[in-house]
Parts: sequence; C-alpha cells; structure tokens
Amino acid sequence: MNKFVWNDFGVLQSIDANDSTLYITSRSGKTLKMSKRKYKQQALLVEHKAKMLLGAEVTVRTSQNTFFWSTSEWFSDIKPLSAEQIAPSSTSSADTLISEKDKCISCEGKGFYLYCGGTKKQVCSTCSGTRVRPEASQKYIKNTPKSPQRTLSNNASVNPTTYQNDYSTSYVEGDLGHINTKFWNGR
Repeated sequence: MNKFVWNDFGVLQSIDANDSTLYITSRSGKTLKMSKRKYKQQALLVEHKAKMLLGAEVTVRTSQNTFFWSTSEWFSDIKPLSAEQIAPSSTSSADTLISEKDKCISCEGKGFYLYCGGTKKQVCSTCSGTRVRPEASQKYIKNTPKSPQRTLSNNASVNPTTYQNDYSTSYVEGDLGHINTKFWNGR
C-alpha cells in the first residue's frame, strides 16, 4: 500500500545536503528534510531535481514511510508546481530543449532500470533520470552563474573549466569502460 500526500511548498530557495540528510528551504522559511540513508538512490535523484528547480514553485510529497505523514518535517519527493517552470520556452516537450550532444545515451529517462553487479537501480546512474549528461547539466540548471572567463594577452578568451561537450570522463555504470569521445562526438 503506497499512500502519499502532495503539498504546496512554495518557492524553493535553498538546498543543503550532508551525508545523512537532504534539507530544502522555501522563501517563507519552511524547511523539510529527507533521509539519504533510508532512500539512497531516490535521495540522489531528488537532490538533483531540487537543484534544477531552485527558484521555482514546487510541491513536495510525504509518503507513509516518512515519520507518520508528518508533512511539516519530512518529504520524499519534489516536483514543480506547473510544467512551465521547468521549460522556459512554450514548447510542450522538454526533450526538444535538450541538444542531441547533451542527451544521456544510457537511458530513456523514464522507467529505466539498470542491473549491474546484482543491484537494481531505480534511476539511471549516469544522469539520475534527468536525460541530460552530467557534464552538460549546468546548462540546464536555472540560476547558476556562468564560469569566469580569463583573457590572454592576445585578447583570446579561455574558459578555466573543462569544455561542456567533453565526454571523455563519462562513465556508464556496468559499461566496459569510458565512452570513446571521438565516436560519440562524431569526430
């Protein structure tokens, strides 16, 4: 029996995570927590979703597993209040906003189960169900500052971080190794 309650949380202002607990705070000062030890994979997915929803109005789910339905203290999932808050354009599908090079190649992003080493994963271990490669996820997270630019003596601009489309360090759990950058980038 899976019973749960969805409640309006307000505008998500901050996220704080430590080894055992994930805390979210609204603009009105309300703070809820989620046990990372109890939910493990789900907590990682919820943390990633919360980072993408910073500054948006959200609703939170409290399930029967979270301290006797105490909606004032615990939560188990988060989602936007409306679909328009995720996608800034008026297109109906969020997939059209993600470029082909930035899409996660190891999953469909929905109902994905990965079996590796006898463990059952509820979400894709590469993208946490967002359908965006981890290397490119910064492009799709709202309200993140751009990385600083350094200027060389000949006025050429250099980014101090790695390139956004460099997938040489990408790794799919259960895969035989790292993704061949030349193959996947079409070079």
